[in-house]
Amino acid sequence: MFRKKFYYYEKTVRIIFFFLVAFILLYLLIFDNYSFLHSYKARRRIYQIDRKINIIKKENDRLKEENYKLQNDPETWERKARELKMKRKNEKIYEFKND
Repeated sequence: MFRKKFYYYEKTVRIIFFFLVAFILLYLLIFDNYSFLHSYKARRRIYQIDRKINIIKKENDRLKEENYKLQNDPETWERKARELKMKRKNEKIYEFKND
């Protein structure tokens, strides 16, 4: 009789222990501040920010190159001035429209 009662309690303790461990693992994996879910989201956000940084760095390098050319290359000055529809003295600009 005592053995049957002991076995019943042991089985109940095992079930409670299993659910307690499962709850703790679930909490640590999903709900904790350092959980797998939060870490995954943080890594994904870091990857997106790194991509944006690389795009901005490439744009910055391109603008530095363009700035250098504008400061030192007369042909670039001329091209940019023409794009802005500027002209020299005694010069006429003809625009042709494509229909």
